[in-house]
Amino acid sequence: MSITGNNKRPLWLFCGLLLLLLLMALLWRFAWDSDWLSVAQAKHMVATAASWHGELWLWPLLITVFVLLLLLMFPLTILVVLTGFLYGPWWGFCYATLGTLMSAIVSYEIGRRTGQKPLLKFGGKRMLNISRFIGDRGIRTMILISILPLAPFTLTNIMAGASHIRFWPYLAGSAIGIIPGIALVNFAGSQLSALLQSTDKTDVAVSIGTLVLVTLILIFAPRWLKKYWRKRRHHQV
Repeated sequence: MSITGNNKRPLWLFCGLLLLLLLMALLWRFAWDSDWLSVAQAKHMVATAASWHGELWLWPLLITVFVLLLLLMFPLTILVVLTGFLYGPWWGFCYATLGTLMSAIVSYEIGRRTGQKPLLKFGGKRMLNISRFIGDRGIRTMILISILPLAPFTLTNIMAGASHIRFWPYLAGSAIGIIPGIALVNFAGSQLSALLQSTDKTDVAVSIGTLVLVTLILIFAPRWLKKYWRKRRHHQV
């Protein structure tokens, strides 16, 4: 069974990201033209949200937001970028990591309770096969699947729960696989914030260079891991 996914996925991801950026630009233009949102108002909103970092009440709030939005299949990457943008590389990383892992726990529990029948009904044999693949191999496969997702984040975790993989190997594998990506994406979000706020040319250049480097790592590291996994599976056959 192949777990490398569709080779056309990077093209679809690029098109989806481009469409998202265009929609965001149109929304911003509409808000600007209608005087609904000005640059000063936007900066004030961001500064207000950013000033909440470290507040005790913010922890359960952000965890709840992560869990609910990810259950609705909201893109995890966007959530992590926004967290880094608002709260920086340190607080943002803590918030995003805890929110993501709590969402993973909730999704796992949903899969454990519902079992494999809903996967076969709504996801077909491919989802069922992936679930069984996870259950047969355990923590190392969870690490790999977390780095190279075969399905949306929440679906992957539901499949893991339905596979009856033990909880602690599941959580450990998920954490090991997810945390490096969260750190990179969150850092990219913090650099985007620095880029928009800085007036120094050197700082702007450093932020742009960092964003480009992080983007390249996020694009090419999974591809390298896919090739490595293919070669390893080929040698094992």
